[in-house]
Amino acid sequence: MVAMAVRDGQMDAWSIFVFIVFLASVPLATEMARERGRSRKLWFWMAFCGGPLAPSALLVLGDRRDSEANHA
Repeated sequence: MVAMAVRDGQMDAWSIFVFIVFLASVPLATEMARERGRSRKLWFWMAFCGGPLAPSALLVLGDRRDSEANHA
């Protein structure tokens, strides 16, 4: 049987931790996108839906200005 995240109306510690990590990734990704010259609105929604995957993707992608210079 699958363990329930909500027991007797309260969240367990693991669920709270995951929730905080997902929430913290939204402003982090938004600020990282601004610093890297990328769309803040797009990365806000990507972090809202994908959580910590968005800041990780921004780390891999790097600056937009650098990637455009390499393609020219």
